[in-house]
Amino acid sequence: MSIELQSPQPNLREHGFLDCTSHYNGANVIRDRIMSIRSFKNPHEGWLLNETVVAEACSDGDTSSEYFLSLLIDGQTSRQLELDFGAGSFRRPTRSGLLCFADFHFPQILKGVGPFHSISLTVRRDWMHDKIYELTDGRLPSLEVLSSRAFEDHTIEALLKEFVAKCRQPAHQGQKTAIDEIMTGICRGLIRIADPKIKMAPRESRSYDLVRRLLSYMERHLHEDLSLETMAAAVGVSPAYLSRQFRKTMGVTLKGHLLSMRVDLARRLLITQPQSTTIAEIAKRCGFYNTSHLCQIFRREIGTTPEVYRRHLI
Repeated sequence: MSIELQSPQPNLREHGFLDCTSHYNGANVIRDRIMSIRSFKNPHEGWLLNETVVAEACSDGDTSSEYFLSLLIDGQTSRQLELDFGAGSFRRPTRSGLLCFADFHFPQILKGVGPFHSISLTVRRDWMHDKIYELTDGRLPSLEVLSSRAFEDHTIEALLKEFVAKCRQPAHQGQKTAIDEIMTGICRGLIRIADPKIKMAPRESRSYDLVRRLLSYMERHLHEDLSLETMAAAVGVSPAYLSRQFRKTMGVTLKGHLLSMRVDLARRLLITQPQSTTIAEIAKRCGFYNTSHLCQIFRREIGTTPEVYRRHLI
């Protein structure tokens, strides 16, 4: 699988944010609006994945044959973002986990001052339509409702974060399969939000709902010692069944994803919490055994220690 990296070669700041100018839809995005961007794309499968920090939301008014999905990771402002994607204007509160969906066939209006830290996925319309037809036995639900409001979905949120994690990894056998499963999971989630009554494969529906409930539980209890047995009891299934269904739905192990969630929370706290917040406090709030455990996992996943990571954000 070929994934193109649209930024300077990886270095220490690769896992923070890179200060570079990007080109999107053929137009220059100026530095005073995009503070940093890291992009991945597969030119053969028609998707573009961005992780950005934006000082000001803006749109160049261009249209294209693509869909756009955005996840807010952090927004260091109390002001709401004003949006209009062609299905009516609405406001997106500055709350982590909120998703927005747009059809780029229509001009977009975005107004708001950040900074906003987001993950966004742009997908060709024809690819998404084919995938939806595959999942719904030839039915295409109206996606317009997704463009009329901000919404939340723990599974889609987790899949987008896992997508970024997968793209950061060096190319390896099984990467394409894992990303295909992530893309399928995202499409399945969007279908279910757009039309809750639409029928998909029953076994896949049960697995999706199980994972959605589990991810919601994990988000609320990340500070705790979450064993497989504890999580299985919380969603009412056996540990072995939970482990199998999670890997099938998400394309990763439950243990690996739990660690990724803990590291992601630690990253957010390092960015948003005062410098007086100790690494030990952050480790405790993220569910790590101690500071040493956090540093070990953080270095493995991010490539540097929490202290060095925080210094490079100043």
